[in-house]
Amino acid sequence: MTDTALIGQTIAGRFLITGFIGEGAMATVYRGVQESEPRDIAVKVMHQHLARDATFVGRFRREAKAASLLQHPNTVHIIDYGVDGERLYIAMELIGGQDLF
Repeated sequence: MTDTALIGQTIAGRFLITGFIGEGAMATVYRGVQESEPRDIAVKVMHQHLARDATFVGRFRREAKAASLLQHPNTVHIIDYGVDGERLYIAMELIGGQDLF
């Protein structure tokens, strides 16, 4: 089941959600556009039911902070992370290619 509820909405007043990329146990990843640049990006949004659990919120924030500190050609660049209303998100560069599965 794909979660398309955010398509057409803007996250944090800057990231327009334009499509669905994939979904995992903790979050849904969307294709988006950073309107100020403009450039294509990926936006990872934590599932709403997990956003009420302090343990999951802590994990998500640690992931975002750790990933934002990495600076290497083989890692994805984190553009921004934070909370928009009740949504926790990570905005990152969009990398083309195939899944590793």
